Amino acid sequence: MRGRRGGSGLGSAVFAIGTPLDPTLQNTVTRGVVSATRIIDGFNFIQSDVPVTQGSSGGPLLDEKVVVVGITHSVIDPAKGSSLNFFIPISDALDFLGLEAAP
Repeated sequence: MRGRRGGSGLGSAVFAIGTPLDPTLQNTVTRGVVSATRIIDGFNFIQSDVPVTQGSSGGPLLDEKVVVVGITHSVIDPAKGSSLNFFIPISDALDFLGLEAAP
């Protein structure tokens, strides 16, 4: 999978791949849109309504061209009626690791 600097714009379709709840459910794909970009505790995050369940953290967030734009990070209290899902922008992850995105 390729990574892209810059990320997806608000309202862009995104897809999350994960392993919800059990390893036998690996490679589950869900779809949503980019809802916002946020700074939380000094870190950048992509907020999306992509359904994400426990066990899917660390999976890729892809754009419509199947380019990685983020990494699944966290879900805020879906028990309150809606879930807020946050993703680490791939550019931040690459910078932190001292890596460059593949062309």
